[in-house]
Amino acid sequence: MTSTRVRIRLADLADLRIASFDLVLVTPPASEVGLVIFHREGTVARRILQVEVPQAARAGARALIQRALDPDGGTPGWIFVAGSTRIPD
Repeated sequence: MTSTRVRIRLADLADLRIASFDLVLVTPPASEVGLVIFHREGTVARRILQVEVPQAARAGARALIQRALDPDGGTPGWIFVAGSTRIPD
């Protein structure tokens, strides 16, 4: 089984939609390790979106990513960390 990983910067999310991905993770630039903020239930993560977020832009980034990818807010699978919209350091 192969997976496809798309790496993108936070500023370039405009034309993407959550329906195209099974897993969304946030990483520092040029890193492979990050925080999972979305996982489509019942799926194997074959279509992965890796959003690179610089340290200075982390506050509020998860909410911004969710609004950009899921503007209607109706897609289940978004992961919330203790009710916070901030991505931990």
